[in-house]
Amino acid sequence: DDAAQFKDIPDSFVDIPPNKYPLVITFHKFLMMLDGTLGNSYFERFHAVRKLSGGKSTRSSRSVALQTFIRTKEVNYDRFCSFYWPHFNTQQTKKLDSSRVFTEIISHIRGGLRAGEARDGKLSREDYVLLSKDRVSTLNKQKREIIYDIFQDYEK
Repeated sequence: DDAAQFKDIPDSFVDIPPNKYPLVITFHKFLMMLDGTLGNSYFERFHAVRKLSGGKSTRSSRSVALQTFIRTKEVNYDRFCSFYWPHFNTQQTKKLDSSRVFTEIISHIRGGLRAGEARDGKLSREDYVLLSKDRVSTLNKQKREIIYDIFQDYEK
């Protein structure tokens, strides 16, 4: 549990005690520290976070609330395979590997540089399919079309 393991490290990059360097933390702790360093919390926009913390504003309760929220909302590969993959159209998924589809979604469609520049934070179908022409790719246009269809089902 991150909260217990890192209770002596603040949820901010400000005022970290010198004896904590080199700072070795989990990605979740990094997210909480980044959030705590920013003026307005990214997570406060979610009603569920305020509800989880029960209106308490102590560092400890906030940290636990954020960790709980991240754990319940984050879609990692295991969660993708368990909860999403079985519900996709088997005609689309039978010729694709779940890890490849997950990687394409988080690394290109939703997580690439071009996705970050897009107004809605994701590549359009056209831009994603064009990636097969931009560089050496093992995915042809047809597979990219199928992956984008799966992505759209994932987003629902």
